[in-house]
Amino acid sequence: MDVVAAILAIVAVILLFLLVTTRRNAGIAAASATSSRSSLTSELASVQRARDRAVTESKTAQNEADSRVAAAQAELDAALTAQSQATERAIAAEAIQAQQVETIGSLERYNVELKTEIANAHDAMYAAQASAEAAATGLETARADAEATRLTASTGNGTGTAGIDPELLWALEITRSERTWRHSVAVDPNLPSPFPDAPDPLRFAVEVEAAAMREEVGAFIHLQWDAEAVADPIRRLLVLRVANELLAAAAREPQPFEMIASGSNEIVLLVRSTEEGDRQIHLEPPRFGTDVISFSSDEEGIKVIIR
Repeated sequence: MDVVAAILAIVAVILLFLLVTTRRNAGIAAASATSSRSSLTSELASVQRARDRAVTESKTAQNEADSRVAAAQAELDAALTAQSQATERAIAAEAIQAQQVETIGSLERYNVELKTEIANAHDAMYAAQASAEAAATGLETARADAEATRLTASTGNGTGTAGIDPELLWALEITRSERTWRHSVAVDPNLPSPFPDAPDPLRFAVEVEAAAMREEVGAFIHLQWDAEAVADPIRRLLVLRVANELLAAAAREPQPFEMIASGSNEIVLLVRSTEEGDRQIHLEPPRFGTDVISFSSDEEGIKVIIR
C-alpha cells in the first residue's frame, strides 16, 4: 500500500513537474510569439512608412518631372512662335527690299533719263543762246558797217582816214560794249559806266564780252590778257570784233576753254581747251576777207593774228 502510494506520489510529482514545465514553455512560447508579433508589426509599420515615403517621393518626382516637361514644352512653343514670327518678318523684309530695289532701279532709270533730257535741253539752250548772241553780234556789226558806210557816203571818202573818224567808230563799239555790260554783267545797270576809267578799254571790252558769255550762255571761259595796249582805234575795233566772234563760236563747245591775248605790233588771239584730254575746239575759219587778219587751227588750238 505504501509502495503504491509512493509510486503515485512520484508519478504525481512527475506530472506536476511536467505540467509546470509545459506551462513555463507555453509562457515562453507565448512571450516569444508576442515578441515576434510585436517585431513583425513594427517591421510592417516600417515597411508601410517606407512605402508611403517612396510613394510620396515618387509623386513629388513625377510632379517635378511633369513641371519640367510642361516648362520645356512652353519654351518649345515660344521658340516655335518666335521662329514663325521671325520667318514672317524675314519674308516681309525681303519683299520690302525687293520693292525698294525695284523702286531704286526705277528712280535711277528716271534720273538717267532726266539727266539726259536736262543735258539735251541745256545743249539746245546754249546753242540757241549762242546763236542769238552771234546774231546780235552780227546785227551790231551790220549796224556799225552801215554807220561807217553812211559816214563814208556822206563825206565822199572811202579811205577811212579823212572821211571816217576812227575814234567815232571806236566810240560806237564802246557804246555797244557798255550796253552789254549793263544788260548782262553789271549787278546794278544804273551804276556809272566803268569804261571811261578803264586803263585799257580794249581789254575791258573783251572781258565784258567773256563775262556776258558766262552769264547768258553758261560758257566755261577763261580770259588771259597779256597783250599790250593798242593805240590805233581801228586796230582796237578789229581786235574786239575778232575776239567777239571767237568767243561766240567757242561758247557752243561743251568743254571749258580759254582765250589768251598776246603781242604788241601783232595781236595774237589763241583759243584752246583748258583741261588735258579734252577734245580740241573745231571751228570753221571766219571769212575775214583781208590780209590784215590771218587764221590758223592746229593741235594747240585756234590762233588769229591781227596785224
